[in-house]
Amino acid sequence: GLVPPETPPSVRKSKMKRKISGGEADDEDLHRAIVASIQEVDPANPWIKDASGRHTNVVALLDWPSDDSEQSEGESELRAARESIGKCHRSGCNKVRVKNPRTNEHHDYCSRWCMQVDKEDQNRKETEGISEIVMDEHMELLRALEMSRLQYLRDNGLLHVPDTR
Repeated sequence: GLVPPETPPSVRKSKMKRKISGGEADDEDLHRAIVASIQEVDPANPWIKDASGRHTNVVALLDWPSDDSEQSEGESELRAARESIGKCHRSGCNKVRVKNPRTNEHHDYCSRWCMQVDKEDQNRKETEGISEIVMDEHMELLRALEMSRLQYLRDNGLLHVPDTR
């Protein structure tokens, strides 16, 4: 067996991280191109295929408002809306839940960005929880081994345990 040489870190492919859409810098030409392409979309079939091959429902994306849409409202109006509609489901966000103009139902979040961040946080918490379960199983095995070792020492007279009777 030949052992292949180790690939230097600079040559290795880096893992691609998932980006949250909406965090990119706003480009006017890109914005105009998107608006023009959306106008060409058939409302009966709003699904489009992006450059990476993923399918996206354009009409559903347009249902979400921009992240800063509620900052123009007054504080008293915002407080009244928050009490009647409810606040965003993501922890740490106090914005009002948004209404879907097509179905007239309220989303659980104030924006698409909040929804995606919350889902990523939940996924991260779920993966952290799995490692805790594994640690608990290992702890139980370690306890069982230690108990059997103590029992062995006691049975062979190497460990003296006084009677408490």
